[in-house]
Amino acid sequence: MSGRLRSYPFSSDLSRETIRSLVYYALRVWAEPTSLEFHEVAGPEGADLQVDFLRGHHGDGYPFDGPGGAVGHAFFPSDPSRAGVVHLDSEEDWSFRKPGSEGTDLFTVLVHEVGHALGLAHSSDRLSVMRPYYLGPAGDPLGYSLGPRDRERITDLYGKRAELLTTDAPHLSPDPRLRHRGPGRHGDFIDRCNTSFDAVAKLRGETFFFKGQSMWRVSRGGLVSGHGASIRRLWTGLPDPLPTLQAVLERRGDHGIMFISESRVWLFQDLSLQEGYPRPLSDLRLDTRDGGTAPGLSGLVWDSEEGPVWGLMGEPAEKDNDTWASLLQAGVNGITTDTGDSIYLFKGDRYWKFLFPGSAPEPGYPRPTAADWLDCPDTSSAVPGHASPSFHPVGRQGVQEKWREERVGRVAEGKDKEHENGVQHGDGERSRPQLRACICSTAPATRTGPLSTALLLGTWILSAM
Repeated sequence: MSGRLRSYPFSSDLSRETIRSLVYYALRVWAEPTSLEFHEVAGPEGADLQVDFLRGHHGDGYPFDGPGGAVGHAFFPSDPSRAGVVHLDSEEDWSFRKPGSEGTDLFTVLVHEVGHALGLAHSSDRLSVMRPYYLGPAGDPLGYSLGPRDRERITDLYGKRAELLTTDAPHLSPDPRLRHRGPGRHGDFIDRCNTSFDAVAKLRGETFFFKGQSMWRVSRGGLVSGHGASIRRLWTGLPDPLPTLQAVLERRGDHGIMFISESRVWLFQDLSLQEGYPRPLSDLRLDTRDGGTAPGLSGLVWDSEEGPVWGLMGEPAEKDNDTWASLLQAGVNGITTDTGDSIYLFKGDRYWKFLFPGSAPEPGYPRPTAADWLDCPDTSSAVPGHASPSFHPVGRQGVQEKWREERVGRVAEGKDKEHENGVQHGDGERSRPQLRACICSTAPATRTGPLSTALLLGTWILSAM
Protein backbone atom coordinates (compact mmCIF):
# COMPACT_ATOMS: atom_id res chain seq x y z
CA MET A 1 0.00 0.00 0.00
CA SER A 2 1.18 3.52 -0.75
CA GLY A 3 1.23 6.32 1.81
CA ARG A 4 1.63 10.05 1.46
CA LEU A 5 2.09 13.01 3.80
CA ARG A 6 0.55 15.78 1.72
CA SER A 7 0.67 18.79 4.06
CA TYR A 8 2.18 19.95 7.35
CA PRO A 9 0.98 21.99 10.35
CA PHE A 10 0.81 25.73 9.73
CA SER A 11 2.91 26.33 12.83
CA SER A 12 4.71 23.69 14.83
CA ASP A 13 7.87 23.22 16.88
CA LEU A 14 8.35 19.86 15.16
CA SER A 15 10.43 19.90 12.01
CA ARG A 16 8.97 18.60 8.75
CA GLU A 17 11.46 15.75 8.75
CA THR A 18 10.39 14.73 12.26
CA ILE A 19 6.73 14.79 11.24
CA ARG A 20 7.47 12.74 8.12
CA SER A 21 9.39 10.20 10.21
CA LEU A 22 6.53 9.91 12.70
CA VAL A 23 4.11 9.15 9.87
CA TYR A 24 6.44 6.38 8.73
CA TYR A 25 6.68 4.86 12.21
CA ALA A 26 2.91 5.06 12.68
CA LEU A 27 2.42 3.04 9.50
CA ARG A 28 5.12 0.63 10.58
CA VAL A 29 3.25 -0.06 13.85
CA TRP A 30 0.37 -1.57 11.86
CA ALA A 31 2.56 -3.25 9.26
CA GLU A 32 4.79 -5.04 11.77
CA PRO A 33 2.32 -7.78 12.80
CA THR A 34 0.50 -8.05 9.45
CA SER A 35 1.09 -8.87 5.82
CA LEU A 36 0.83 -5.17 4.90
CA GLU A 37 3.72 -3.39 3.18
CA PHE A 38 3.80 0.42 2.95
CA HIS A 39 5.82 2.61 0.62
CA GLU A 40 5.90 6.39 0.44
CA VAL A 41 4.80 8.32 -2.64
CA ALA A 42 5.34 12.02 -3.11
CA GLY A 43 3.66 12.82 -6.41
CA PRO A 44 0.26 14.45 -7.02
CA GLU A 45 -1.40 11.12 -7.74
CA GLY A 46 -3.55 9.62 -4.98
CA ALA A 47 -2.18 7.28 -2.33
CA ASP A 48 -3.90 4.44 -0.49
CA LEU A 49 -3.30 6.31 2.78
CA GLN A 50 -2.98 10.09 2.81
CA VAL A 51 -2.28 12.38 5.79
CA ASP A 52 -3.17 16.08 5.82
CA PHE A 53 -2.91 18.79 8.48
CA LEU A 54 -5.92 21.11 8.15
CA ARG A 55 -7.79 23.63 10.25
CA GLY A 56 -11.37 24.80 10.80
CA HIS A 57 -13.86 23.94 8.09
CA HIS A 58 -11.99 22.03 5.39
CA GLY A 59 -14.68 20.60 3.14
CA ASP A 60 -15.52 17.19 4.59
CA GLY A 61 -18.26 18.14 7.04
CA TYR A 62 -16.12 17.58 10.14
CA PRO A 63 -14.54 20.96 11.04
CA PHE A 64 -11.71 21.21 13.53
CA ASP A 65 -11.97 23.39 16.63
CA GLY A 66 -8.42 24.57 17.29
CA PRO A 67 -6.24 23.63 20.29
CA GLY A 68 -7.91 21.03 22.44
CA GLY A 69 -11.11 19.31 21.41
CA ALA A 70 -11.06 17.25 18.22
CA VAL A 71 -7.53 16.43 17.12
CA GLY A 72 -8.09 14.27 14.07
CA HIS A 73 -10.37 12.05 12.05
CA ALA A 74 -10.03 9.34 9.44
CA PHE A 75 -12.25 7.67 6.86
CA PHE A 76 -12.87 3.95 6.87
CA PRO A 77 -12.07 1.65 3.91
CA SER A 78 -15.81 1.46 3.19
CA ASP A 79 -15.90 5.11 2.07
CA PRO A 80 -15.94 5.00 -1.74
CA SER A 81 -14.20 8.35 -2.30
CA ARG A 82 -12.23 9.07 0.89
CA ALA A 83 -10.98 5.66 2.01
CA GLY A 84 -7.63 5.94 3.75
CA VAL A 85 -7.79 9.73 4.24
CA VAL A 86 -6.47 11.02 7.59
CA HIS A 87 -7.01 14.62 8.68
CA LEU A 88 -5.25 16.17 11.69
CA ASP A 89 -5.96 19.55 13.28
CA SER A 90 -3.16 21.86 12.19
CA GLU A 91 -3.74 24.15 15.17
CA GLU A 92 -3.08 21.51 17.83
CA ASP A 93 -0.02 21.94 20.02
CA TRP A 94 1.68 18.88 18.52
CA SER A 95 4.53 17.38 20.53
CA PHE A 96 6.94 14.45 20.48
CA ARG A 97 8.68 12.78 23.41
CA LYS A 98 7.17 15.24 25.87
CA PRO A 99 5.13 14.71 29.05
CA GLY A 100 1.40 14.34 28.59
CA SER A 101 0.83 17.83 30.04
CA GLU A 102 2.91 19.42 27.28
CA GLY A 103 0.99 19.29 24.04
CA THR A 104 -0.53 16.42 22.09
CA ASP A 105 1.70 13.53 21.12
CA LEU A 106 1.65 13.37 17.32
CA PHE A 107 2.88 9.78 17.06
CA THR A 108 0.06 8.49 19.28
CA VAL A 109 -2.63 10.31 17.29
CA LEU A 110 -1.16 9.10 13.99
CA VAL A 111 -1.19 5.48 15.12
CA HIS A 112 -4.81 5.81 16.22
CA GLU A 113 -6.03 7.49 13.02
CA VAL A 114 -4.15 5.10 10.74
CA GLY A 115 -5.90 2.30 12.61
CA HIS A 116 -9.23 3.81 11.56
CA ALA A 117 -8.06 4.25 7.97
CA LEU A 118 -7.24 0.54 7.92
CA GLY A 119 -10.72 -0.38 9.12
CA LEU A 120 -10.60 -0.56 12.92
CA ALA A 121 -13.32 1.08 14.99
CA HIS A 122 -12.90 2.36 18.53
CA SER A 123 -12.13 -0.15 21.27
CA SER A 124 -13.18 -0.30 24.91
CA ASP A 125 -9.98 -2.17 25.80
CA ARG A 126 -8.06 0.09 28.17
CA LEU A 127 -4.74 -1.08 26.71
CA SER A 128 -5.81 -0.29 23.14
CA VAL A 129 -4.47 2.61 21.11
CA MET A 130 -7.96 2.66 19.54
CA ARG A 131 -9.60 4.03 22.67
CA PRO A 132 -11.99 6.83 21.62
CA TYR A 133 -10.03 9.61 23.29
CA TYR A 134 -6.47 10.65 23.88
CA LEU A 135 -4.91 9.76 27.24
CA GLY A 136 -1.34 10.87 26.62
CA PRO A 137 1.66 9.45 24.75
CA ALA A 138 1.36 5.75 23.88
CA GLY A 139 5.11 5.18 23.75
CA ASP A 140 8.29 5.90 21.83
CA PRO A 141 8.19 5.18 18.06
CA LEU A 142 11.44 3.22 18.22
CA GLY A 143 10.04 0.71 20.70
CA TYR A 144 6.27 0.89 20.55
CA SER A 145 4.20 -2.13 19.51
CA LEU A 146 0.48 -2.84 19.51
CA GLY A 147 -1.27 -4.32 22.51
CA PRO A 148 -2.71 -7.86 22.29
CA ARG A 149 -6.24 -6.82 21.34
CA ASP A 150 -5.15 -4.35 18.64
CA ARG A 151 -2.77 -6.95 17.23
CA GLU A 152 -5.56 -9.53 17.03
CA ARG A 153 -7.98 -7.14 15.38
CA ILE A 154 -5.56 -5.95 12.69
CA THR A 155 -4.28 -9.46 11.88
CA ASP A 156 -7.90 -10.64 11.64
CA LEU A 157 -8.23 -8.23 8.73
CA TYR A 158 -4.84 -8.41 7.04
CA GLY A 159 -3.21 -11.66 8.07
CA LYS A 160 -0.07 -12.37 10.09
CA ARG A 161 3.40 -11.52 8.91
CA ALA A 162 5.58 -14.49 8.06
CA GLU A 163 8.88 -12.60 8.40
CA LEU A 164 10.27 -9.46 9.99
CA LEU A 165 10.10 -6.10 8.22
CA THR A 166 13.25 -5.16 6.37
CA THR A 167 12.24 -1.72 5.06
CA ASP A 168 14.81 1.00 5.71
CA ALA A 169 13.52 3.39 8.34
CA PRO A 170 14.15 7.15 8.29
CA HIS A 171 16.55 8.47 10.88
CA LEU A 172 14.97 9.18 14.26
CA SER A 173 17.37 10.04 17.04
CA PRO A 174 16.80 8.13 20.29
CA ASP A 175 17.34 11.38 22.20
CA PRO A 176 16.16 14.30 20.06
CA ARG A 177 16.65 17.86 21.29
CA LEU A 178 13.34 19.39 20.26
CA ARG A 179 12.19 22.87 21.12
CA HIS A 180 8.76 23.07 22.76
CA ARG A 181 6.40 25.83 23.76
CA GLY A 182 5.89 24.60 27.29
CA PRO A 183 2.33 25.30 28.47
CA GLY A 184 -0.47 24.65 25.96
CA ARG A 185 -1.70 27.51 23.87
CA HIS A 186 -5.25 27.44 25.26
CA GLY A 187 -4.36 27.88 28.94
CA ASP A 188 -2.55 26.25 31.82
CA PHE A 189 -2.75 22.48 32.03
CA ILE A 190 -5.49 21.22 34.37
CA ASP A 191 -5.39 17.67 35.66
CA ARG A 192 -9.04 16.63 35.35
CA CYS A 193 -8.43 13.73 37.73
CA ASN A 194 -7.35 15.98 40.60
CA THR A 195 -9.65 18.99 40.60
CA SER A 196 -13.17 20.12 41.38
CA PHE A 197 -15.22 21.81 38.67
CA ASP A 198 -16.73 25.28 38.54
CA ALA A 199 -19.84 24.10 36.71
CA VAL A 200 -21.35 20.89 35.32
CA ALA A 201 -24.17 20.94 32.76
CA LYS A 202 -25.99 18.76 30.27
CA LEU A 203 -26.04 20.50 26.89
CA ARG A 204 -27.57 18.95 23.78
CA GLY A 205 -27.58 15.55 25.43
CA GLU A 206 -23.93 15.58 26.54
CA THR A 207 -22.42 16.37 29.92
CA PHE A 208 -19.89 19.23 30.10
CA PHE A 209 -17.44 19.85 32.93
CA PHE A 210 -16.11 23.43 33.17
CA LYS A 211 -12.98 24.54 35.00
CA GLY A 212 -11.32 27.93 34.53
CA GLN A 213 -10.91 28.52 30.80
CA SER A 214 -11.31 24.84 29.87
CA MET A 215 -14.02 22.22 29.49
CA TRP A 216 -14.36 18.45 29.10
CA ARG A 217 -17.20 16.73 27.26
CA VAL A 218 -18.77 13.34 28.05
CA SER A 219 -21.04 11.68 25.50
CA ARG A 220 -23.02 8.46 25.86
CA GLY A 221 -19.90 6.65 24.70
CA GLY A 222 -17.75 8.16 27.47
CA LEU A 223 -15.18 10.92 27.79
CA VAL A 224 -14.56 12.54 24.41
CA SER A 225 -11.17 14.00 25.26
CA GLY A 226 -8.71 13.77 28.09
CA HIS A 227 -7.39 17.28 27.46
CA GLY A 228 -9.47 20.30 28.28
CA ALA A 229 -10.72 22.32 25.31
CA SER A 230 -11.05 26.10 25.38
CA ILE A 231 -14.55 27.24 26.36
CA ARG A 232 -14.21 30.46 24.38
CA ARG A 233 -13.12 28.54 21.30
CA LEU A 234 -16.78 27.53 20.92
CA TRP A 235 -18.66 30.29 22.72
CA THR A 236 -16.66 33.26 21.42
CA GLY A 237 -19.13 35.75 22.89
CA LEU A 238 -17.87 35.04 26.41
CA PRO A 239 -15.35 37.50 27.89
CA ASP A 240 -11.60 36.98 27.74
CA PRO A 241 -10.41 36.02 30.27
CA LEU A 242 -13.52 34.17 31.33
CA PRO A 243 -14.38 34.80 35.01
CA THR A 244 -15.08 31.78 37.18
CA LEU A 245 -18.39 30.25 36.16
CA GLN A 246 -21.10 29.85 38.76
CA ALA A 247 -23.41 27.79 36.57
CA VAL A 248 -24.10 26.66 33.03
CA LEU A 249 -27.51 25.32 32.01
CA GLU A 250 -29.74 24.65 29.00
CA ARG A 251 -33.29 25.98 29.18
CA ARG A 252 -35.93 23.41 28.31
CA GLY A 253 -38.29 25.85 26.63
CA ASP A 254 -36.09 27.30 23.89
CA HIS A 255 -32.87 25.28 24.48
CA GLY A 256 -30.97 28.49 25.11
CA ILE A 257 -27.63 27.96 26.84
CA MET A 258 -26.95 30.20 29.82
CA PHE A 259 -23.55 31.00 31.34
CA ILE A 260 -23.74 32.66 34.75
CA SER A 261 -20.81 34.44 36.38
CA GLU A 262 -20.26 37.50 38.58
CA SER A 263 -23.98 38.35 38.75
CA ARG A 264 -24.25 38.41 34.95
CA VAL A 265 -25.77 36.01 32.46
CA TRP A 266 -24.77 35.30 28.87
CA LEU A 267 -27.48 33.69 26.72
CA PHE A 268 -26.55 31.72 23.59
CA GLN A 269 -28.58 30.00 20.92
CA ASP A 270 -26.20 27.25 19.89
CA LEU A 271 -22.93 29.19 19.64
CA SER A 272 -24.37 32.68 18.99
CA LEU A 273 -24.58 35.24 21.81
CA GLN A 274 -28.06 36.75 21.83
CA GLU A 275 -28.63 40.47 21.41
CA GLY A 276 -28.56 42.46 24.62
CA TYR A 277 -26.34 40.04 26.53
CA PRO A 278 -24.63 39.83 28.92
CA ARG A 279 -27.28 41.15 31.28
CA PRO A 280 -27.42 41.47 35.09
CA LEU A 281 -29.01 38.51 36.79
CA SER A 282 -31.39 40.94 38.46
CA ASP A 283 -32.90 41.70 35.04
CA LEU A 284 -34.11 38.15 34.66
CA ARG A 285 -37.02 36.56 36.44
CA LEU A 286 -35.07 33.46 37.27
CA ASP A 287 -37.15 32.61 40.31
CA THR A 288 -40.80 33.63 40.07
CA ARG A 289 -41.78 32.36 43.50
CA ASP A 290 -41.09 35.79 44.99
CA GLY A 291 -40.36 37.83 41.90
CA GLY A 292 -36.60 37.68 41.82
CA THR A 293 -33.38 36.52 43.39
CA ALA A 294 -31.66 37.57 46.57
CA PRO A 295 -27.90 38.32 46.65
CA GLY A 296 -25.98 35.49 48.24
CA LEU A 297 -28.99 33.15 48.24
CA SER A 298 -29.28 32.32 44.57
CA GLY A 299 -27.89 29.26 42.86
CA LEU A 300 -28.83 26.14 40.94
CA VAL A 301 -32.15 24.65 42.00
CA TRP A 302 -34.51 22.04 40.62
CA ASP A 303 -37.83 23.03 39.03
CA SER A 304 -40.40 20.29 38.46
CA GLU A 305 -41.21 21.59 34.98
CA GLU A 306 -38.00 23.26 33.82
CA GLY A 307 -35.41 21.01 35.44
CA PRO A 308 -32.20 22.83 36.49
CA VAL A 309 -32.74 26.60 36.83
CA TRP A 310 -31.05 29.49 38.57
CA GLY A 311 -33.11 30.68 41.54
CA LEU A 312 -33.45 30.97 45.28
CA MET A 313 -31.79 28.09 47.05
CA GLY A 314 -34.51 27.88 49.71
CA GLU A 315 -34.57 27.33 53.42
CA PRO A 316 -32.28 24.95 55.33
CA ALA A 317 -33.30 21.30 55.26
CA GLU A 318 -35.88 20.39 57.90
CA LYS A 319 -34.38 16.93 58.42
CA ASP A 320 -30.75 16.14 59.11
CA ASN A 321 -30.87 13.21 56.68
CA ASP A 322 -32.48 15.19 53.85
CA THR A 323 -29.45 15.06 51.55
CA TRP A 324 -31.30 16.47 48.53
CA ALA A 325 -32.45 19.63 50.33
CA SER A 326 -29.15 20.07 52.17
CA LEU A 327 -27.13 19.99 48.95
CA LEU A 328 -29.36 22.44 47.10
CA GLN A 329 -29.52 24.81 50.07
CA ALA A 330 -25.72 24.81 50.40
CA GLY A 331 -25.21 25.20 46.66
CA VAL A 332 -24.17 22.74 43.96
CA ASN A 333 -21.97 23.05 40.87
CA GLY A 334 -24.28 21.19 38.53
CA ILE A 335 -27.57 19.35 38.13
CA THR A 336 -28.02 16.84 35.30
CA THR A 337 -30.36 14.00 34.41
CA ASP A 338 -30.01 10.68 32.60
CA THR A 339 -32.29 8.90 30.15
CA GLY A 340 -34.02 7.11 33.02
CA ASP A 341 -34.93 10.46 34.67
CA SER A 342 -32.51 9.97 37.54
CA ILE A 343 -30.99 13.24 38.77
CA TYR A 344 -27.32 13.88 39.52
CA LEU A 345 -26.14 16.64 41.84
CA PHE A 346 -22.47 17.65 41.57
CA LYS A 347 -20.58 19.39 44.36
CA GLY A 348 -16.83 19.67 44.83
CA ASP A 349 -15.17 16.52 43.52
CA ARG A 350 -18.17 14.24 44.20
CA TYR A 351 -21.69 13.61 42.90
CA TRP A 352 -24.94 12.11 44.18
CA LYS A 353 -27.60 10.14 42.29
CA PHE A 354 -31.30 10.50 43.12
CA LEU A 355 -34.15 8.53 41.52
CA PHE A 356 -36.47 11.53 41.85
CA PRO A 357 -36.41 15.01 43.44
CA GLY A 358 -36.36 14.80 47.22
CA SER A 359 -35.60 11.09 47.37
CA ALA A 360 -32.76 9.63 49.38
CA PRO A 361 -29.53 9.25 47.39
CA GLU A 362 -28.92 5.88 45.81
CA PRO A 363 -26.82 3.43 47.88
CA GLY A 364 -23.09 3.92 47.46
CA TYR A 365 -23.31 7.66 46.82
CA PRO A 366 -21.64 10.12 46.83
CA ARG A 367 -19.02 8.86 44.42
CA PRO A 368 -15.89 10.53 42.93
CA THR A 369 -16.72 12.48 39.79
CA ALA A 370 -13.33 11.96 38.15
CA ALA A 371 -13.38 8.15 38.36
CA ASP A 372 -16.97 7.71 37.14
CA TRP A 373 -17.24 10.44 34.51
CA LEU A 374 -13.77 11.48 33.38
CA ASP A 375 -12.09 8.10 32.88
CA CYS A 376 -9.46 8.58 35.51
CA PRO A 377 -7.25 5.56 36.36
CA ASP A 378 -8.93 2.52 37.86
CA THR A 379 -8.24 -1.20 38.13
CA SER A 380 -10.11 -2.33 35.00
CA SER A 381 -8.33 -4.97 32.97
CA ALA A 382 -8.37 -5.70 29.29
CA VAL A 383 -10.75 -8.28 27.87
CA PRO A 384 -9.02 -10.79 25.58
CA GLY A 385 -10.41 -11.19 22.11
CA HIS A 386 -10.47 -14.04 19.65
CA ALA A 387 -8.82 -14.80 16.36
CA SER A 388 -10.50 -15.22 12.99
CA PRO A 389 -9.42 -15.93 9.39
CA SER A 390 -6.90 -13.55 7.84
CA PHE A 391 -6.44 -11.98 4.43
CA HIS A 392 -3.77 -10.36 2.31
CA PRO A 393 -5.30 -7.34 0.56
CA VAL A 394 -3.16 -5.13 -1.65
CA GLY A 395 -3.80 -1.41 -2.11
CA ARG A 396 -6.93 0.66 -1.48
CA GLN A 397 -9.30 -1.51 -3.46
CA GLY A 398 -8.09 -4.58 -1.63
CA VAL A 399 -8.49 -2.87 1.71
CA GLN A 400 -12.07 -1.87 0.87
CA GLU A 401 -13.08 -5.28 -0.47
CA LYS A 402 -11.42 -7.37 2.22
CA TRP A 403 -12.57 -5.13 5.05
CA ARG A 404 -16.18 -5.31 3.83
CA GLU A 405 -15.93 -9.05 3.26
CA GLU A 406 -14.52 -9.65 6.72
CA ARG A 407 -17.07 -7.38 8.41
CA VAL A 408 -20.04 -8.98 6.65
CA GLY A 409 -18.76 -12.47 7.45
CA ARG A 410 -18.28 -11.70 11.13
CA VAL A 411 -21.71 -10.05 11.41
CA ALA A 412 -23.32 -13.07 9.75
CA GLU A 413 -21.67 -15.31 12.32
CA GLY A 414 -22.76 -13.02 15.15
CA LYS A 415 -19.16 -12.26 16.08
CA ASP A 416 -18.97 -8.56 15.35
CA LYS A 417 -21.63 -6.73 17.31
CA GLU A 418 -19.63 -3.53 17.18
CA HIS A 419 -19.94 -3.21 13.42
CA GLU A 420 -23.35 -4.81 13.19
CA ASN A 421 -24.97 -2.29 15.50
CA GLY A 422 -22.89 0.77 14.72
CA VAL A 423 -20.18 2.41 16.81
CA GLN A 424 -20.75 4.95 19.55
CA HIS A 425 -18.81 8.14 18.86
CA GLY A 426 -18.61 11.59 20.34
CA ASP A 427 -22.18 12.61 19.56
CA GLY A 428 -23.66 9.71 21.47
CA GLU A 429 -25.66 8.58 18.44
CA ARG A 430 -25.28 5.30 16.58
CA SER A 431 -23.74 5.55 13.16
CA ARG A 432 -25.01 3.47 10.28
CA PRO A 433 -23.80 -0.12 10.19
CA GLN A 434 -21.53 0.65 7.25
CA LEU A 435 -19.14 3.12 8.84
CA ARG A 436 -17.63 5.92 6.80
CA ALA A 437 -15.60 8.20 9.05
CA CYS A 438 -14.22 8.15 12.54
CA ILE A 439 -13.50 11.50 14.03
CA CYS A 440 -11.79 10.59 17.18
CA SER A 441 -13.71 11.76 19.01
CA THR A 442 -14.99 11.71 15.37
CA ALA A 443 -17.48 9.78 13.34
CA PRO A 444 -20.34 11.17 11.31
CA ALA A 445 -22.66 13.16 13.51
CA THR A 446 -26.41 12.82 13.11
CA ARG A 447 -27.57 15.95 14.86
CA THR A 448 -28.07 19.17 12.96
CA GLY A 449 -27.36 22.80 13.71
CA PRO A 450 -24.23 24.82 14.47
CA LEU A 451 -23.74 23.58 18.01
CA SER A 452 -24.04 19.93 17.15
CA THR A 453 -21.70 20.43 14.21
CA ALA A 454 -19.11 22.10 16.40
CA LEU A 455 -19.45 19.98 19.52
CA LEU A 456 -20.77 16.56 18.70
CA LEU A 457 -18.39 15.11 16.21
CA GLY A 458 -16.82 11.77 16.78
CA THR A 459 -13.02 12.68 16.03
CA TRP A 460 -10.23 11.66 18.39
CA ILE A 461 -10.83 14.74 20.45
CA LEU A 462 -7.69 15.26 22.10
CA SER A 463 -8.40 17.60 23.95
CA ALA A 464 -9.00 15.35 22.80
CA MET A 465 -8.97 11.40 21.29
